[in-house]
Amino acid sequence: EVAAGRVSLEDFMAKQNAWVVQLVCQGKSQPLAMQSPPGPPCPECGGRTVQRQGKNGVFFGCVNYPACRGIAGSCSGGPTVKMPKGLKLKLKLNLR
Repeated sequence: EVAAGRVSLEDFMAKQNAWVVQLVCQGKSQPLAMQSPPGPPCPECGGRTVQRQGKNGVFFGCVNYPACRGIAGSCSGGPTVKMPKGLKLKLKLNLR
C-alpha cells in the first residue's frame, strides 16, 4: 500500500506500531503454560521424580521425599551412585 502510494509511510508505521503494542499487551496478559517433561521413575518406590538442584548439581529426586530417598540419576547423563547410609568417604588430594 505504501509502494502504491495509497498510504503514507507515517500512517503505515503508526498502524504497525499500534498492532505490535496490542500483541505485546495480549502476550503479557496470558500466563505462560509450559510443563517440564516427566522425570524417570524412582528406583526405590516406583513413584514420580522431579528435577532438583543439589550442592553437586542437578538430579532427579523422588516426590515422596523424605519418606523415600530415591534418586533416579543426574540430568547431565552421568551415572548416579547411591552410597549406603552411614558410609563416609575420605579423600586426600595431593596438590603439586
